[in-house]
Amino acid sequence: MTSVEFLSTRSIEILKIIQTHPRIDVNTLYRDYSVSLDELESLVRCRYVERPIYDVQNGVVRYRNEFSLTLEGLSALEKLEEHLRNESEEKAYKRRQEKIAVLQVLVPAITFILGLIVEHFSGIVALAFELFRNWVQ
Repeated sequence: MTSVEFLSTRSIEILKIIQTHPRIDVNTLYRDYSVSLDELESLVRCRYVERPIYDVQNGVVRYRNEFSLTLEGLSALEKLEEHLRNESEEKAYKRRQEKIAVLQVLVPAITFILGLIVEHFSGIVALAFELFRNWVQ
């Protein structure tokens, strides 16, 4: 299992929001997308998201009030997209195989039924011709 599979759907949603809105600030995330600080801090701890350093004075680090994706975050989203694409391809392949399996059962059954119908009607047609021939003679 990859680390991407351990991400919650909410974390993935937040990463996609930050990806589409580079340098999005905390207030916008909270107001427009209902993202809590706890959710953001968990993504920062996983190193998927970072807060750029604004200033360092007297050993105190001040961060900007915005977030951006890290390379790990971009990599996680790419892995997720690849995983979803592979899963989609596998499902499409299985659907095609199921259709082929159904056809492998239906085609012989249909040809058998058609054979019975043709044989049945050919007997009726042969009987009609025989009666007609006897009537003409």
